[in-house]
Amino acid sequence: MLLDFSPVGIAALVLLSQLVREHPSKAMAVWGAVYVPVTALWTVPALSGPIAMLGAIAGYALCGVIFYGGSSVLASRVLCRYPILILGCSLGLAEATSAALALVMAPIGLFAVQGFLGSLIAGFSVVGASVIIGVVVSIAGVFLRNLALPMTMALVYLLCLIPGPHLPSYDGPPVHGISHSPDAELKWTSHAHAADNFSRLQSLSEAVAGNGLIVWPEGAVTETFSLKKAVSKLEPDHLPLLFGMTRYANTRAPDLRNSAVLVTKNGVQVTDKKRLVPFYEGAVPFLFETDLEPGTRRVLVLPDGTKILPLICYEVFMPRTWFLKRLDADLILVMSAETGFPRGVSASIMKRHVRARELETGVRVVWVSDRSSETD
Repeated sequence: MLLDFSPVGIAALVLLSQLVREHPSKAMAVWGAVYVPVTALWTVPALSGPIAMLGAIAGYALCGVIFYGGSSVLASRVLCRYPILILGCSLGLAEATSAALALVMAPIGLFAVQGFLGSLIAGFSVVGASVIIGVVVSIAGVFLRNLALPMTMALVYLLCLIPGPHLPSYDGPPVHGISHSPDAELKWTSHAHAADNFSRLQSLSEAVAGNGLIVWPEGAVTETFSLKKAVSKLEPDHLPLLFGMTRYANTRAPDLRNSAVLVTKNGVQVTDKKRLVPFYEGAVPFLFETDLEPGTRRVLVLPDGTKILPLICYEVFMPRTWFLKRLDADLILVMSAETGFPRGVSASIMKRHVRARELETGVRVVWVSDRSSETD
């Protein structure tokens, strides 16, 4: 909606600003119940079966009501003397809360990654950008009245014509992302298909071996959950190599971790996905369970000292870095698996989140997917 500067999206915010002044809690609860499922609906096809899909949609709607409705209750009471601030603060509080809980949705501030509006995110984060956008729309609704919609749209358009912040610098080894386009349904159920995927990854890596870091996407290795076995099958000439796999937490426990594994001539380093996606990796309450457990996220170090922070797939959706200092990393690597999701939509949203994290952290972000990649 807002991600493409849609007139419908801008009009919806202007209308919302009017409704919030009269009925803040009701208006924001309805907004959340609609906005969250709509912006997260593209993820539903990755679930198996109609029950899980309906459960996820219902869960999204409920989260929207709780987060947006609850934030507006708090904002309207604290800011009762400044009603013009209620919408912006409600949006920011709801998005900060949902991000902390790993809810997959598109924050309103995410559309600010384009053009000069990217400076909003660089200075205030995606959440901060949502607050500012909400306040600006509220002010426009009060003082411009019938001209609020065209004036807001014109301002956004003009700002996006101005160049945005430059890409952060990165002077480490070249990064070569390998996309092998696996079959979404077979990669976890067919041993032969998993072996074929591994062979294809090895073959595609030959062309860039010995010239920097090779990166395979999330869930690249699926024929084994054993870390030791997976590492033993790698070609020594392909090192250093960073790959994604689901692995046993340890040799004596059946618990699984969604992990990124860096293999160099100096040894093996592992980092895990810290935040699981609700309704997918984190299961759907009362409908299905999962063996995946959150692990520990670590910064991985290449032999030359380059520090890399891997974010596994939808960890890039969580703008938690807005309250942290600059990361102790030279590069952020986003490893994702997008088979099963609508291709154009998932790629567009991932790219925007990648750029948003880059603006927030001041660190170069490289995205490697199993279907498409953006690498140096």
